[in-house]
Amino acid sequence: LGLATDEGHVVLRDITTNKDKVFFENVHASPVSDIAFSLINRDVMLTSGYDKIMHVYDVRLQNVISTTRTSYTLTSLAINPDNQVALGTKNGLVLIYDLRDLTNPFKVLKGHEEEVRKVAF
Repeated sequence: LGLATDEGHVVLRDITTNKDKVFFENVHASPVSDIAFSLINRDVMLTSGYDKIMHVYDVRLQNVISTTRTSYTLTSLAINPDNQVALGTKNGLVLIYDLRDLTNPFKVLKGHEEEVRKVAF
């Protein structure tokens, strides 16, 4: 089970034992807005934050393997089986990235006047 906190922490908890398996302390400088797991690689997890950052983690190695800095406060996150990542923003944009190349979004969707609260594929 993935847990995200307002303090910027991310925790993976074993629901059988109710014990923390992995604790990523202060990986975000502000509240973590969303958490998602890859549908094709169970060792890959992603988080988005109000600090305008998306992190990609290797759960098995217990580290952050990629950091993407955006110009927008990130409010939500989703990943699909094609390794496309959608990020909802506070100002109403949806940024679409390819997980294999996180340098820039390959698509920016406009049309919302206010915060995107949830994205899903």
